[in-house]
Amino acid sequence: MNLDSCERIVREVASVASSFLDPETIQFRSTDEIGVRPVRSACNQPLGAIRNLTRPWNRNAFLLGCLDYTENETFEHLIIGLGIRHGTTSKVFQIIREAGSGTRVTLSGATEEAIDRHLESDHKAEVLAFHNHPSNPLNRLFDNVPLASDQDRRTWLSHVLQPFLVIKALTGGGRFLCYVGENGFVREFRTPQLFDILPLLRRS
Repeated sequence: MNLDSCERIVREVASVASSFLDPETIQFRSTDEIGVRPVRSACNQPLGAIRNLTRPWNRNAFLLGCLDYTENETFEHLIIGLGIRHGTTSKVFQIIREAGSGTRVTLSGATEEAIDRHLESDHKAEVLAFHNHPSNPLNRLFDNVPLASDQDRRTWLSHVLQPFLVIKALTGGGRFLCYVGENGFVREFRTPQLFDILPLLRRS
């Protein structure tokens, strides 16, 4: 095993440890099922296209729709919800979907630009990024709650550290929120990868 492989394993173990500081899995209500059909309809459109929902949907309705759409998929999807911060929840009114492989999905340049434009459009503008981890031997064996990978956390951190987003979040504005769906559950992840936050702490 070479050094690169060892480092990847150590980082993934550290990412699992970071999960202990993430929120608990989301407890959906029956009323959240109202988001399943409109999210599925929007996700069935061409990849990378921005699709308007017929009406704004609350955060959990959107996330349950994402889970329903991806639960039995064999490859990763990235579903972006564009909306606004609304009290203790979010109102999502547009969706973009990207597709990847069985172990990875990335943002296209066009989707990155759409996210940036949206976040800069209004103080309350908010982005919800959901992706799924398809069924595999490990998560079938352990039946674990959703666990964000090292790459998941690095992507999250690269977005939330943008200065204008930090200011927005500290002043009650919109945020960049990340969620992972796995084993029939959805969980937000918002804990930095230890190996990425330590250099920042040393510099500060």
